[in-house]
Amino acid sequence: MKRSTAVLLAVVLWGGQSVAGELVWQTFDNVATGIISTVPGWIATPTQPTVSAANAYSAPHALEIATPAGGSSAAYTNFATIYSILLGTEHPVIRVSAKLFVPHTNVNLSFGLKDTLSNREFNFVCTNGVAKLHNSPVSFPLVTGRFVDVTFHLNRSNGATRLYYDVTNIVAWGTYNAGTNYTRFDRFVVTRTKSPSDGDSVFLDNIRVDTFPPYVWAWWRFDEDSPSYQDHVGAFGVTNNRPINLTPTDPAYAYRPLYDGQTEYSNEVVSRRSSSSYLPCEVPTPTMTDWTVEFIFQHDPTETAHELFDWGSDLGFNSTSAYVALTYHTNATGFSAEFRDSQQTAAGYHWLSKTFRYQPDARWHHVAFIKSSTNLHIYFDYRLAHTTNLDSRARGAYRFDTNSRVRLGMALNGANPSDEYTYFDEVRFSTKALDLREFLQPTRPIILSCDNSALNPLWELTLKTIKGREYRTEAASSPTNATWSSLGTFIAGDPVHSIQVPTTPGNRFVRIRPLP
Repeated sequence: MKRSTAVLLAVVLWGGQSVAGELVWQTFDNVATGIISTVPGWIATPTQPTVSAANAYSAPHALEIATPAGGSSAAYTNFATIYSILLGTEHPVIRVSAKLFVPHTNVNLSFGLKDTLSNREFNFVCTNGVAKLHNSPVSFPLVTGRFVDVTFHLNRSNGATRLYYDVTNIVAWGTYNAGTNYTRFDRFVVTRTKSPSDGDSVFLDNIRVDTFPPYVWAWWRFDEDSPSYQDHVGAFGVTNNRPINLTPTDPAYAYRPLYDGQTEYSNEVVSRRSSSSYLPCEVPTPTMTDWTVEFIFQHDPTETAHELFDWGSDLGFNSTSAYVALTYHTNATGFSAEFRDSQQTAAGYHWLSKTFRYQPDARWHHVAFIKSSTNLHIYFDYRLAHTTNLDSRARGAYRFDTNSRVRLGMALNGANPSDEYTYFDEVRFSTKALDLREFLQPTRPIILSCDNSALNPLWELTLKTIKGREYRTEAASSPTNATWSSLGTFIAGDPVHSIQVPTTPGNRFVRIRPLP
């Protein structure tokens, strides 16, 4: 793993084992303006795009592609990914997204993925006022004069594709097949050619290329400040009727960067008062005996009821198909849950009115609900908080078809919406019982508690950490002290790890830093 302030990437050697992760994340905001080839990882033709402050989706910079005399091209090269069903280390779906500003319709532009070995490309194409995905027969008018979101997916196992454009599902799964020979890529490429009467710049910003662990079925990251809820894996559709009062915000990141059990992902935005509309399931799930739903969230102490996740057919509780509903309610002094497996012929479900005690405290937390065989395990902040043996209505196999739908932050029947100070950062569904080490975790350590009695010569710190990662403990007499002394290193034994720090005058302030 290699990281800079502007780019987070996973480098994979051909012939080795490909690891899912964030292959490209480029906002251009923390690099100097000028030709793109001066930015690490980027190469360009002689007519180079530039990092520019002239126009940006996320201030202050974006990639500016001016009108080329003979063509302009740039490529990000510091990644390589290969999909193999035999390795089973990556989800077949690869995702590409960017914010695109086109000044007028006389623009010829493409951007997307390329494999330099086969010379195959999979990209988004603009030509004289219309756009389309690669060789898709479906074209549509360009939106000009503002930034729009362009997001497309490719299933590398079967060539299936999908395209969101300006919060609209343009190409749905199953309507266009790009072919089956797209298993590897090692470039993100943007190319512009001159067209008649074209004299204005195009801007590209917030470029992202993601792959995912093979067991992840859906992942709402809340990183889009647009009227949509995007499942980054693409199993669920996008709706554009996001409530006006749902406010993306960035002053209080939960876990930045985010560790997903394999690698790191950037984490740019959290969402306040999330209450989605119905999100349609577009790809039927496999039949699952085990599964995991996890969240990163924050509740204000005034929170009374909040539906974190509700997935089922119709209103969930009134059907006979699979059903999962997870709720915080003050009446339960914690979380309650409802489950029904796919084998049921009646609308009943297993209701857990109380699981474990939880009191909202305006702090970020992680919670995971894990069905493993006939049991439900709940982990709160990476500690086992509750175990229940599910009854006959909920202990069997689960399958969700395309007639099912999800709501985030609100129940399927509209009950228990998020309040003003409820924050969501990540919601992820996996088709297996995750190991503790596979949970979404903070890359940087977070102090959970500190036993710092004046009578105790040692402070005991309890931290959120990554199992197996090495950290260094440092101390100083003042937080503004330019010199922090090392108190030693440790390797975290679990996602929750405790250390002891000697209480001396020079150790009044302590920090924990992950080592490279």
